[in-house]
Amino acid sequence: MTLATTTQNKRKPNKKTTKKNKFETLWRKIEKQKKMNENRQNELALFIQRIESSIGDAERSLVRVELIKIEKLIEFFSRKSLSQWQRKELFYLIDTNFSLVIANPFSDPETINALKLEFDLLFEHWFPEEDDYDDESFQTDETNNQQAPIDDATNLGEDLFGDMNEQVSDINEDPINVDEAAEDESVDQAFFERLFDEFTKHTDTHDDERAEEEKIKKINQLLKRSSINGMFRRIAKVLHPDKEQDEQRKDEKHQLMSSLIEARDQNDIPTIFAMYAEHVGEMPEDLAKEDLENINTLLNYQLKQLKQDYDSAPYQDPKTAMFFDIFQAKTEKGILKNIKTRIKVINESISTSKYFLSRITSLAKLKPILEEVHYQRYESQFDDFNDFI
Repeated sequence: MTLATTTQNKRKPNKKTTKKNKFETLWRKIEKQKKMNENRQNELALFIQRIESSIGDAERSLVRVELIKIEKLIEFFSRKSLSQWQRKELFYLIDTNFSLVIANPFSDPETINALKLEFDLLFEHWFPEEDDYDDESFQTDETNNQQAPIDDATNLGEDLFGDMNEQVSDINEDPINVDEAAEDESVDQAFFERLFDEFTKHTDTHDDERAEEEKIKKINQLLKRSSINGMFRRIAKVLHPDKEQDEQRKDEKHQLMSSLIEARDQNDIPTIFAMYAEHVGEMPEDLAKEDLENINTLLNYQLKQLKQDYDSAPYQDPKTAMFFDIFQAKTEKGILKNIKTRIKVINESISTSKYFLSRITSLAKLKPILEEVHYQRYESQFDDFNDFI
């Protein structure tokens, strides 16, 4: 026997895929995906518990130190010897620390809200008419008539804008500066091209959303037209709790009806089929002849949704998303490394906050720090401006 003959004998005839075969394949895939999703949720719950037990004590210690720091800074906020620019820098310092504590999942919301309310009342007392804080209000002290610290970068910025205004004026009046005008035009062109790209992306996003909405609408129409709707009605007729006299049995049927309605609302066809088989009987014989193709469309859509639920499971809430992004790794060794790294960061943060507390034992010691904060914040704004231009 030749190799060619052997190969031909091993070939199997192609099995034609029927609607019924496709239905059975999709059913198996959905049941498998449901189990995977359930396991995923259980694994995430265990993962979160592990992280909480590993870093919880350290995180709560950090929160306590941060709250002590905020309370100490709030004590200084009402000191009359503070100038207005110093008080506003102190406000930004307190507000930044509040943001850090609020973002920590181990903080106590009630404690933070009470402290935040206390600070908000103080702020309204000292700044009754201010909602936002412009740069000009930082430069002049309205009460003590003291000037906020201004570095050379401020004057440089003023000179820069002054020169730019003069250049624009010269370009408009002097026809010799054609090249500069052309260069400005090219810059404008690049800007509008970026703007157009952003608009196009934004439009594409809306188109995708509209397409998804249309798809869901068609899916719902299929569900109403198909024999699934008839199956739903038959199950509901059997499970309706009003037909039961026994209170315990009525409660059981009420729960079953809730599950049935949820399955219908989520287009969960396998659950409807399973409930039909359990509470009504065998599947209708004319199911495949009537609209099996529509049912397969619904099953395909549900399988897609289940896969999306699996992928998005770590991001079901902010806390789970934060822990997953920070600590998840491909190996156990990687997870342990991430936990150790976080604990190291926490301990360093606690040491930094304690050192800061040791520096603000009096208002006289706080004022130089507020000046440092002012310069750092101003330099950060100037860097952002440079990145923008």
